[in-house]
Amino acid sequence: MGNDDRMDADIAQLNERLSSLEADFAVQVELAAVERASYATKEDIARIEALLVNCVTLVVHRADITRIEAALAVHHADIARMSADIAVIKRDGARLEAALADTRADIARVEAWVMEMKIDMARIDAVLDGIQKNYATKADLLQLEARLAQMETRFAQMETRLVRWMFGTFLAMIGISCSVVFGVIKLM
Repeated sequence: MGNDDRMDADIAQLNERLSSLEADFAVQVELAAVERASYATKEDIARIEALLVNCVTLVVHRADITRIEAALAVHHADIARMSADIAVIKRDGARLEAALADTRADIARVEAWVMEMKIDMARIDAVLDGIQKNYATKADLLQLEARLAQMETRFAQMETRLVRWMFGTFLAMIGISCSVVFGVIKLM
C-alpha cells in the first residue's frame, strides 16, 4: 500500500504543477495577446510559439496524468481483488490447518494401532513357534502315513508268520498227541 500512497502523492504533485503551469500559460497568453495587439515582432512570435509548445506539452502531460490515474484505478481494483483472494486463502489456510490437526490425530491413532498390531503379531509368532514345535505339518502326516503303511505290512507279515507257526505247532502237537495215543494203545 506504500507504493499506492506514493503514487497518489506524485499524481497530486503533478496536478498542482500542471495547474500552476496552466495558470502561468493563461497569463502569458493574455500578455502575448496584448503584445500582439500593440506590435508583433519575430521575438514575440517565437515567444508565442514557445508558449504554444508549452501548452501542447501541458495537454500531453494532462493526458499522461489521465492515463496514470486510469492505471492507478486498475491497480486499486487489482488490489481489492487480491485482498479478497487473500481473505479466501487465509480462510482456506485455517481450514487446512484444522484438517492437518485432524490428520495428525488420525496418524497418532494409526501409530497406536500399529503398535498394538506389532504386539499382537509378536504373540501370534510365539504361538506359531509353539505350533511348529508341537504339531505336525502335512509332510509330517504323510511320513507318518507311510510309516503306518509299513507297520501294517509288517504286522500282516507277522500275522502270517504267527498263523503258520501256530498251524505248525498245532500240527506238531497233534502229531505228538497221536504218537502218544498210538504208543499207549500199542502198549496196551
